Amino acid sequence: MTIKLSTWLFAFTFILLLTTKQTALAQSDTTWYDASGYTTNLRERAVYYSFNPIKTDSGYRVEEFYLSGQKKMEGLSTSADGQLMEGWVTWYYENGDISEKVFYEKGNRKKCISYWEGEKFSTAEYRNNKAYEGKIVVYANSRSAYLMPTYRQGSLHSLYIFENDPNGIRYGYTLTVDNDGDTLRHYKFYDENGELLGKYECVDQEFEMYADEEDKPKKNGTFVDYYSDPMQLGAIIKYKKGNVLSRKDYYRTGALREEVIIEGETATAKYYKSDGTLLGEFSGPYNTEYDYFKRGGTGTKVDFYDDKEGSHMPVREIVKREDGENVEKKFYARNGNLKRSIKFGDNGDRVEKRFNDEGNLSHELIWKNNDPYHGTFVQNSMMHKIYEKGEMTGIIHFYKSGEKFRNKRDSIATYYNKEGEVIAKATFESLESEKPIEGTVMELFNAKLRYEKHYKHGKEIKKVEYFHYKYPLRISKKETIYVDGRRTREKWYYSTGDLRSDFIYDGYRRKAVAYYDKDGEVIGKLNYSNRKEIGTEVKFFYESDLIREVTKYDEEGEILTKKIYDKRYDEDKVPYTILEADIQSNGKSKYYAPDGSKLAEAEFRVGEPFSGVIVEHPSYNADYDLYIIKPFKEGEVHGIVKEIKYFDKEPYQAVVGRESVYKEGQRNGVDKIYYLNGELRIFQHYKNGQLHGKYISYDENGHIEDQYSYKEGKPYDGLFKNSIPYTRDIDDNEYKINKGNLVYCNFKLDSRLLEKTKMVDGQYETVIYKENGTDSITLMLDENRNGSVLLHDREKGESENIIKDGEPWSGTFYFTDFDKRETEVFGETEYLKITLDPNSWKLIAYNMDDEEIFQLAERKNWKESNVISRYIWVDSYLKDLSFFYKHRWSTFKFK
Repeated sequence: MTIKLSTWLFAFTFILLLTTKQTALAQSDTTWYDASGYTTNLRERAVYYSFNPIKTDSGYRVEEFYLSGQKKMEGLSTSADGQLMEGWVTWYYENGDISEKVFYEKGNRKKCISYWEGEKFSTAEYRNNKAYEGKIVVYANSRSAYLMPTYRQGSLHSLYIFENDPNGIRYGYTLTVDNDGDTLRHYKFYDENGELLGKYECVDQEFEMYADEEDKPKKNGTFVDYYSDPMQLGAIIKYKKGNVLSRKDYYRTGALREEVIIEGETATAKYYKSDGTLLGEFSGPYNTEYDYFKRGGTGTKVDFYDDKEGSHMPVREIVKREDGENVEKKFYARNGNLKRSIKFGDNGDRVEKRFNDEGNLSHELIWKNNDPYHGTFVQNSMMHKIYEKGEMTGIIHFYKSGEKFRNKRDSIATYYNKEGEVIAKATFESLESEKPIEGTVMELFNAKLRYEKHYKHGKEIKKVEYFHYKYPLRISKKETIYVDGRRTREKWYYSTGDLRSDFIYDGYRRKAVAYYDKDGEVIGKLNYSNRKEIGTEVKFFYESDLIREVTKYDEEGEILTKKIYDKRYDEDKVPYTILEADIQSNGKSKYYAPDGSKLAEAEFRVGEPFSGVIVEHPSYNADYDLYIIKPFKEGEVHGIVKEIKYFDKEPYQAVVGRESVYKEGQRNGVDKIYYLNGELRIFQHYKNGQLHGKYISYDENGHIEDQYSYKEGKPYDGLFKNSIPYTRDIDDNEYKINKGNLVYCNFKLDSRLLEKTKMVDGQYETVIYKENGTDSITLMLDENRNGSVLLHDREKGESENIIKDGEPWSGTFYFTDFDKRETEVFGETEYLKITLDPNSWKLIAYNMDDEEIFQLAERKNWKESNVISRYIWVDSYLKDLSFFYKHRWSTFKFK
């Protein structure tokens, strides 16, 4: 086992962090990216890389490189992490030609210039970081092709796709809107010389289901399909009013593969080899809307593999039919060998033959009346069923590699290893039953033995679960013993096969356990008595050989000592453990660095820290380990508590994430939160565990973002931004507080005002706006959520409703949110009108033409009504009506 030298570096840094204000080691120089632009730790998946931004007089220089070393991108950022680009940023193709230049302001795109073969090709303007006007060229890894979209006033106007030449073989569409308001796609398709192959038009709704024939998509013209990588002609399909007129499919060589000519509701197809030889001809009824042959027809029908990488396009299936009835079917492998053949007779009789990879006969099955009669029925590659004169006499299961695993004849199953040796036998109730009676049953998972289950008189008496981890030092198996259906014992084994732990059970209740090392020596014993743990308990990392904790208990079940270990990995990715904490319930407890040096020490009394410093390691994050350094005085947290983020990568890096002043167990004083680059992120002050005093937040460059104050844990004075809880639907908000009182509050989404709240005569007045900017709801509520809701509706008029304790009390409400699945109740109801008071309610259902369908009424409070509670989601409606008083209310109660 090799331990990285950087472990020593971490220990040294960690100790410094206990006494210094802020320390950080340099991060790893190189970041690797995959084809999708995501960071990856696997070098073999990377397609480009970057170094840490370099600070200059003009900002932070950011560069990316292809694996060849050729520069991919260069530009300046105003932030140390390289995310906030500023000015012109240039991207390059791997041959060194410029791909595009983009102008940034405060991290937002403003202008893009695309290049092709070193020459300026197109330009585009951006607004709100989105393309607004002009054309851009983007390489799409998923398509192995370039996308060339054009935008007009922020909307997509056209999109073309090409691989090597924007003026060569390509296809794309332009969007327009017709007189009916439908968005249309107008396609154009070009060959390798840039010559027009066809034009095609359709509605821009590719996956919509159409309930009415008149609503079918408009499909007119010649549609061309292409192979990709490289881009070549694949098919030409001609449409008229949504129906196919003809189609031609081609090999990659350009030779004709298939031609379909349609006359009315009948089509004739001819199939060809790549050398032009006729393979077959077929005629039959045709679905011209969805482009396929219906049932029936006469002739030879051929289906091909979709082999886009080769020019041969091998035959997958050949079907011969006469007057709509199958005569013969043949299925072929990609290498051309016959895989399966079926010859059809009358009344469901047929003969089915299967062939191996070399094309030799492997199985034959005779069918009668559509049922297996004699031979081998291949249900799948893992299971075969044997039939003799109409009766199933055996079932055979196989390993994925093809060797026999289980052979079941009548009620007896025999199990084999891959060498063909018998490893177990079991008796079942019957051939088709999987209920074991006696013997040992084996089960596979991912072609490996997963379970071994032993049965006696129909009851499971033992189960062995096997584990097949590809990582080292993981457990190999778990063995469970049952008596009369109750678990009595459970054994866990190391990766070496040696016993790790032996648990004694009484059903679900543990009675005792013994722990062993790999040499068979006992390392701990624990008894469970009267819900007390007595002895030594050993906990392991999840399904691992490695110990995580060792705890010793006294006769009263109280903890005496505890040792805590952390898991690390050497250079070969083999895990090992290091002692992290040695805790004495009464006495000195010590905390250690990865190199074994002492980090901190504390005195414990009755199992709790009393004085000194402890180190907590609460959780593991994918990016870092979190350590919390806590000083104690007379049993209370007292002093500066530090949260340290430790990054387990070369070179090791540890940074302070937070520093908080504690007095007598509570935050009292300054609290600082930092960015990973060491810059201060938040400065705030606490008093008796509550926010009290100044609050200042900063960006990564040290500029103030927000500044306000708290009093006794509640906002007190200032302009608060982006701090509202329960507001995932809001991306821009602010509220002004003056001496604990709300002045105003605005919620916005994409710069559109959603809600506006202010104080009016001691009540909160909230106006909720529609998408068009008109007000739809006005709420007047006091601090107890009593008041009124005014609904604004130009068609239905205004209605004022009374709210009591945050719930509807009386008035008229309109609902579109109800259980529309209950069609027998609501039928074609479009919306509901409910009039209510404390003692009764009345419901009227309307259809989409505002015509009344039915009425319901009860002389009881709506909260007591089964109809309301079951079918009408009043509470859900009210949340939509005013999320304000259901969830945001707490943000305005500052006193």
